[in-house]
Amino acid sequence: MGSKAADSASKLPTQKSPVSTSQPKMQQAHEANDPVHKNKTDAGTKSEQPAKQSQTFKPDQVSKSGQVPMSGQVPKSGQVPKPGQVPKSGQLSKEPKTYRVIKSPPANSRLVPPPPPTTPSFLVDPSMVSLYGLSMPIDSLSREALKDREKEISVQFKDASAELEAKRKKHNERQERAENFKELYKEGVVSRREMETAEAEASEFAGEVERLESKTKELKSLLDRIKQRLVPPTKAAPRKLIH
Repeated sequence: MGSKAADSASKLPTQKSPVSTSQPKMQQAHEANDPVHKNKTDAGTKSEQPAKQSQTFKPDQVSKSGQVPMSGQVPKSGQVPKPGQVPKSGQLSKEPKTYRVIKSPPANSRLVPPPPPTTPSFLVDPSMVSLYGLSMPIDSLSREALKDREKEISVQFKDASAELEAKRKKHNERQERAENFKELYKEGVVSRREMETAEAEASEFAGEVERLESKTKELKSLLDRIKQRLVPPTKAAPRKLIH
C-alpha cells in the first residue's frame, strides 16, 4: 500500500503554489480600492506632466532678456503687458512726451497807436454821393479834369435817360396788360394764375423805372455842378475914380 501511494504521488504533475501569484493581484486590488494611495498616484502623474511641458517650449516664447514667462503664454500683440513683465518685442514702453505750450498775449492787451494829429481826409459833399458809388470831388479838380468829367457824365446821363424811357414804355404796356387780365379774369377768359403773373411783371417794371429815375436825377445834379464850375468867373468892373 505504501509503494502504491508513492507511485501515484510521483505520477501527479507538480502544481505551483497559488499563493505567489494571487498575492500581487490581491495587493493591486487593495491599492486600487484605497483612496489615499489612489490620490498619491494621481498627484504623481500630474506633477510629471508640467515638468515635461516646462522643459519643452517654443523659441518665440523666450523674451529678449532670456526669461521664460511663468504661465508659458506669450502676450499677444496689442495687449498691454502687466507690471514687471517684459513684452514680446523686448522693448520697454517709452515715457510720455512732454510738450511746451507758448502762451500768446491776449488780444485786449495789445495797444493800438493813436492816429497822427494831422490825418489827411477825403471829405466829399453828401450831395455828391449817390447810391451807385458815384462820388465826384468837383471842388478839388482842375479845369481840364472838370471838362473830362463833364463828357463822361454827359454820356452816362444820355444812356440813363434813354434806358429810362424804354423802361417806362414797357412798364406802361405791362400795366395795361395787367388791367386787361383783371377784366378777363372776371369774365372767366383767363385763369387767376395768369392774372397774378401779369401783375407781378408790371410791379417788376415799376421797380426798375424807380431805380432809373433816381440814377438820372443824380447824374443830372452832377452835370449841373460841373457846368457851374466851368463857368468863368465874371470880372468885376473897374471902379472909376471920382475927380
